[in-house]
Amino acid sequence: MENKPKSPFRPLWISIFTTIVVFFFSLYILDPLLTYMLGYSSVEGSYHSFTHALILSLILVVMLSTLMILEEMKK
Repeated sequence: MENKPKSPFRPLWISIFTTIVVFFFSLYILDPLLTYMLGYSSVEGSYHSFTHALILSLILVVMLSTLMILEEMKK
């Protein structure tokens, strides 16, 4: 079997897929939770709760990325 060279675009596709997953996670999971917990009305919820959900998901992604980098540095 021959070894095929890896595509240089593979990390790009992984990043795009992960961005889409994080977006829908924050839209369908975090946004309703924050709307319920913070008590936004429908008008406020359309702006503020989704923004807060995106910020929270960004924080979680940064924490996960930092943990993955630290794990790789230990090896």
